[in-house]
Amino acid sequence: MNAARPLVHRGLPLLALSLSALIAVPLANAATLVSTCPEICPGATTTCSISAQFEVVEGSTLECEDLDVTVTASGNVAVYDGFFEFEVNSLTVDQSGIIRAEDSTPSNPSGSLEIVITALGDVTISGTVKANGRDQSGWITIDSGGDVTLADSGVGLAAYGVNGGDGGSVEIVAAGDVELWRPIDVASANSGNAVGGNVTIIAGDEGAGTGGDLTVHKLIDVSGYRDEGGALDVKVTGAVLFDTLGDVDASSHGEDSIGGDVTVSADSIVIDGTDISVRGGSGTPGAESYGGTVVFNAEQDIEIKNGAIIDARGGDGEGLGGGVVEIESGEGDVHLRATSKVLVQATAAGGEGGDAVISAVTVNLEGSSEVRADGGGSTGEAGTIELNGCDTDVSSGATVSATAFTGGFIVVNGFGGPDHPTDPTDTSRIFVSEFSTVDASGATTAEDGRIELRVSSLTPGLCSNDNSVECQLDTGCNNGCDTGDCLGANQNTDGVLTQFDPEPVGALPRGIANCPY
Repeated sequence: MNAARPLVHRGLPLLALSLSALIAVPLANAATLVSTCPEICPGATTTCSISAQFEVVEGSTLECEDLDVTVTASGNVAVYDGFFEFEVNSLTVDQSGIIRAEDSTPSNPSGSLEIVITALGDVTISGTVKANGRDQSGWITIDSGGDVTLADSGVGLAAYGVNGGDGGSVEIVAAGDVELWRPIDVASANSGNAVGGNVTIIAGDEGAGTGGDLTVHKLIDVSGYRDEGGALDVKVTGAVLFDTLGDVDASSHGEDSIGGDVTVSADSIVIDGTDISVRGGSGTPGAESYGGTVVFNAEQDIEIKNGAIIDARGGDGEGLGGGVVEIESGEGDVHLRATSKVLVQATAAGGEGGDAVISAVTVNLEGSSEVRADGGGSTGEAGTIELNGCDTDVSSGATVSATAFTGGFIVVNGFGGPDHPTDPTDTSRIFVSEFSTVDASGATTAEDGRIELRVSSLTPGLCSNDNSVECQLDTGCNNGCDTGDCLGANQNTDGVLTQFDPEPVGALPRGIANCPY
């Protein structure tokens, strides 16, 4: 369902908006010039309500760390051509309230626009915080001793150049939780050659606190244009949820471009119906476009569900067309639920597929899920797919594909044994349903790739018609007209090999007793 919903890229021309609607100029007569906290919060001892327009002297620090500060709907705090820091006990920006760093005149863009918000407690933004220059993007830093929330009624965070240029930077550090109900936009412009921006989110122990959950409800846009996509870096101690509209666009739009990077480290990760994109050549899969890199690393379960797409596809190129996706759970399971996809294939003729690695205690590919590292067109070369689990299940209807003119390499590993984390007596187990598809074929048999089924502790099954005979396939139980089933083999392929192309190389003990992998 998500494949049909394009990611929204802020850099598209906004012909209906005037420049004045995008960049506000200093209001010399209306704004009060301030450089200290008593000037913006006169007489305040515990709370401060900002309900007027203030211009902060460039380079100033407003030391209001004893105050709970609210920027009301009529409040507007601006710095021009530079930097300011706001130190508060807590900060609330009401709907229509604004904190901004901007250029003072169209003819003198400074390119050094920065807002730093430091709070001992919570930061709640229902309005707008932005660092947008005309031709240069800015920086926004929020460091909170509590929770950080972008409320649903607000506009969000933005740091980009209105007329062009590379994307900006947003960093959020919270001792508590981070919840994003509104977008973060640090994309480049959709013109020239521009690099996407960077978003860093750190929460919980990583932020010196005890919380640490991240919930993303709206788009994080770090995309680039005809150059490189930007980067999203998440480090939290709790759970991460990207829900239905919580897309991430770290792609690079246009031809001759390289996808960006998305890295998420957490206790658990859920990708629920969203698109996580590091595509190269997004929208125009032209020459020399390459996919980027996605890395998910969790201690507990990782779940990709409801049609979510992890998209590291790329176009044609001399090197890899597709990118790299690495998904790893240290002590939990990885579930790729029905209709969800991991894509590292090339999309243009001659492109090479990328690499996908999924590792966990249990790797579970449900029906109609897909992992693809296909090469592009009639001359492409497929990439590599590796599934590493103590138990690895490829269910009925699931697809694992590394096909092209030259087939790729697919490895399905089962790493059971005495160090299995939940059952020391467990042997490694691989299950590949008869009604799944595991395909590493090439244009001809000579161009076929390779499929390997590996286990660290190989246990054959027994024939139902003669339990003194060990077997790996049902064909091992055929004795003239007497045909039986192979039961209990830990490389369980439903007794057939028709789901594979080419046939796998089986019964290859990896020689690794430990699990996890």
